[in-house]
Amino acid sequence: MNVGTQDKPLAGFAGHGIDQLGDGNEGFFVSDASRTILQSDVSSGHLASGLIKLRIDPAAVSGLVAFVATLGKLEHRSTSVEDLGDAIQDTQSRIEMLTTYRKQLLELQAKAATNVDAAIKIASELSTVQSSLEQATGLAACQSKRTTTDVVSINFAVREQKAFWRPGREAMSDFFGNLSNGLSQAITAVAYIVPWLLVVIPGLYLVKLLWRRRGR
Repeated sequence: MNVGTQDKPLAGFAGHGIDQLGDGNEGFFVSDASRTILQSDVSSGHLASGLIKLRIDPAAVSGLVAFVATLGKLEHRSTSVEDLGDAIQDTQSRIEMLTTYRKQLLELQAKAATNVDAAIKIASELSTVQSSLEQATGLAACQSKRTTTDVVSINFAVREQKAFWRPGREAMSDFFGNLSNGLSQAITAVAYIVPWLLVVIPGLYLVKLLWRRRGR
């Protein structure tokens, strides 16, 4: 889910951190363990903005959105669903296959106790299978968490109305900087023009002189 808001002062949310979402806001977070912060960004300056992306229990989504709406104007909300059915089934099939294969290797290992070469090969293969099984088990746990929790992205942007005199104050504060830039540009323009004047003025005088002689 993505939620976009037109924020009041951004510090009201970002300044107190994500913990503000979990304490004293109608209890839509049961505990710190029920949420995982995936991303948190805050940009200050002329147009402050912020982003918080977190994974929470589905039951907490409506409470979170309601709380976010109190921080400003809720301008946009969208929901998307990720279908993990096939991926989960493939992972479970792989876990079952690896578990069966590991069991067979353990049986072979017990029979090959007197054959050193065979025991070494079986032990090596058993280590590889165990590593693959652990990876598949971890992937299954991750997929299970993704199906039982929701990812919420909250984007904040400050859009404040300027006071009547604020543009004038901003212009005055930038006056000397703009004056310096204007003078530097004027000096640069003169530096470009002077060489041309040294060529054009004598040229015009020469043309005028030749024109007079021709007139005679």
